[in-house]
Amino acid sequence: MFYLICYDIVDDRRRTKVAHLLEGYGLRVQKSVFEAVLTPDQRQMLHKNSIAISIPKKIRCAFTQCRPAIGKR
Repeated sequence: MFYLICYDIVDDRRRTKVAHLLEGYGLRVQKSVFEAVLTPDQRQMLHKNSIAISIPKKIRCAFTQCRPAIGKR
């Protein structure tokens, strides 16, 4: 499945760790936004690892499943 992954992390060290983690799974399209095609197992592992890095509650990390666009609007 195709995912759009974005995060908002103030702490530089944690933000860098999450970015490096995501670079192993997908393509960076903006500073804090990645696109990735993930299997269910990859998505689960990525989510688990990103939570381990970004434990504080002030950090937001979203995994949004997307469908491919069909046709033009």
